[in-house]
Amino acid sequence: MKHLLNISQGWQDRMRKYALMLFLDYDGTLTPIVKFPDKAKLSSGMKKILETLLTLDEVRLAIVSGRSLEQVKAFVGIPEATYVGSYGLEVEGPDIKYIHPGAVSGAKLMGDIADRLKSAFDKSSGVIIEDKTYTVSIHYRLAKEENLEKNWRLLLKILFPYLEEFLILLSQGKKVWEIRPAVEWNKASAMLWLAGHFSESLPKRPLSMYIGDDKADEACFAIMGISGFGVRVTENPLEPTDADYYLRNTDELYEFLKIVIELKSKNGRP
Repeated sequence: MKHLLNISQGWQDRMRKYALMLFLDYDGTLTPIVKFPDKAKLSSGMKKILETLLTLDEVRLAIVSGRSLEQVKAFVGIPEATYVGSYGLEVEGPDIKYIHPGAVSGAKLMGDIADRLKSAFDKSSGVIIEDKTYTVSIHYRLAKEENLEKNWRLLLKILFPYLEEFLILLSQGKKVWEIRPAVEWNKASAMLWLAGHFSESLPKRPLSMYIGDDKADEACFAIMGISGFGVRVTENPLEPTDADYYLRNTDELYEFLKIVIELKSKNGRP
């Protein structure tokens, strides 16, 4: 991967030539990873950057998250933005709203699984069960490292009947296990669907960019092709990924978005 802030003049010319569809992950991208999931609030500086991007004629912006739609909307707090929640299962913007049918039909199952997990993992375990209506997150950042295998085995014991019947998908994130309904829809599916919607209102041929930090974002990087590129937020640019570029952290993303504003503003200034 190349460092995104080391951009050439040719790269900047390309940004000026095309309109931009910008898809931004939330946790670990727009905000740093934190110990407590409910503390990952958007900074005032990043919020102002996003608000400015939304005023630009040649930019369309969506915030993509594994969090519930309700939570990511509350954390960002920009009514004009388009949001993708629950790993693509929920989409909402000023003129668009969608919930995947599989998410609706699987909501009761997710609630039942969350209840079982909450009974199995008590507060002393350091494991936090987050019921997000259409998905469930099992955060183990606060759990003792020596209990990792025990917690994993307990999780698999509870989930095995659902996995065996292909009712759910289980994935690994940063100190979190994620449970979703087993439907053929993810962040990449929602991004493609939104790209078709965004392109209808753009004045130029669009260029797509997805910026994220986690394994769940790899599906988005993989489908970019010649119409766009992926950016991984990571301190390790040598890690395996389908992304084309990298940024080290949220601060570097902030600097990059300022460059985007300068390139896409009519007066050429932030």
